[in-house]
Amino acid sequence: ANDGFGPSAAYLGDLENDGATDLAISLPGSDIGGTDRGAVLIMSVTTTGTVSHTQTVGNSVLTLGNGDAIASGIAWLGDLDGDGGATQEIAIGNWNSDISIFNAGAVHIVSLTTDGLATATERLVVSAGLNGGDATAIVASSVFGRSVAWFGNSIAKDGVTPSMVVGATAGAGSVQIYSLPDLAVVGVPVAAIVAVADPVGSLGAISSAMEGVHVYPVVP
Repeated sequence: ANDGFGPSAAYLGDLENDGATDLAISLPGSDIGGTDRGAVLIMSVTTTGTVSHTQTVGNSVLTLGNGDAIASGIAWLGDLDGDGGATQEIAIGNWNSDISIFNAGAVHIVSLTTDGLATATERLVVSAGLNGGDATAIVASSVFGRSVAWFGNSIAKDGVTPSMVVGATAGAGSVQIYSLPDLAVVGVPVAAIVAVADPVGSLGAISSAMEGVHVYPVVP
């Protein structure tokens, strides 16, 4: 009754190639598997605006604890395991996660099948010192995973590897950029590209880390 439907959401395209648009919507107050662990609702919406079917991704799939209240952020990541689109991957922010350090936060990378959303599989959990999470940038109460977004294929130094950007709001806040692994290779972690904690002067740090990728300030 108090699932807290909708504080974050993401467009997933047409996962099943059935003409319906798929969305991922957060349910941070969901008690599936424990108190306030949270969940993500995958919803298929037809061209007439009706919901054809839904699937809940929660405690049975994700590594969660009471009070995690996922998903603080959700992002589509594309096909990270090169299976030809049989699965698509998403990132789910878990800002309250204690999986590495108290309230350090985490990001869960999850595969969704594209044949009716029958199966969701957790592939990686990224946090401080876990699966490539930057242990110097992710510390206790970092709230890592407060936001998450796909960051394209042109950000990493090789110009091919996809990446994601993760926000952490503790203190002055930070933005951390990670290259994403080929999930077809078991055990390969994400790789930190850069962490920016201070907005002043941060553009130079980002440009240097990306070796020639130009980053410009946005003028409102």
